[in-house]
Amino acid sequence: MCIYHANCADGFGAALAVWLRFADNRPEFVPASYGETPPNCSGHDVLLVDFSYKLPVLEQILAQAKSVTILDHHKTAEADIQPLLDDGRVNGEFDMGRSGAAMAWDWCFPDEDRPRLIEYIQDRDLWQFNLEGTREISAALFSYDQDFEVWKNILTALEDDEGQEFILGMGRTLRRKHNKDLNDLLKATKRRMLICGYSVPVANVPYIFASDAGNIMAEGELFSASYFDTPEGRKFSLRSKEGGMDVSEIAKRFGGGGHARAAGFQVPIGWEGCD
Repeated sequence: MCIYHANCADGFGAALAVWLRFADNRPEFVPASYGETPPNCSGHDVLLVDFSYKLPVLEQILAQAKSVTILDHHKTAEADIQPLLDDGRVNGEFDMGRSGAAMAWDWCFPDEDRPRLIEYIQDRDLWQFNLEGTREISAALFSYDQDFEVWKNILTALEDDEGQEFILGMGRTLRRKHNKDLNDLLKATKRRMLICGYSVPVANVPYIFASDAGNIMAEGELFSASYFDTPEGRKFSLRSKEGGMDVSEIAKRFGGGGHARAAGFQVPIGWEGCD
């Protein structure tokens, strides 16, 4: 069983690496979000990529599963994962220097270079943008369903210079549309909310806009937040800039997690902040 970070290009990129590695014996793939109940892992060899649970849930999974391997890079997971790695109760790695997709590829294919798709995913997920065209490639990638066969074809196409240029061209057009929609959404929904006693800018936007919206709103602020409602609850994404707050500490208060500059959590629908 492979449990991966849901609604996340890095999470699905990590799952894709596993899907390609175990082509002859495909595991069950389970998308997971912070705050959700984990699947029944009884009798499974469990691989968690770009995602982990809090220690009590990991203990529960360890009691059920035949084995547990974790490949994660989220800051808030370190305290729960590292002791289990150190004492050998779980296999895997924790590395904040790589994205989940990069970690999964390196684990699945240790003797192969990472394909361009994985490098682009990492460049965006770590919010580095060191590679030319990362924003455009990401925009094109996000226009497709998270389907393994589809992403396999994109991975293959990007390895060819002609295919890469085609996807870049598609991404330029999609990015222009994305930016216009984002600006319109922020004009319509941006407001302020009190979160853990901090008055911060907040916008109600679909999750596909969360990173860009959050980084725009975080300029000159301690942090920013965006949210959207699902049948399971209201999902918040937090972002901060250099000099801002460590948003992973905010997310932890609500059972969520993430990084110092990007984190998330889930609360009941209708939640409107707190002192």
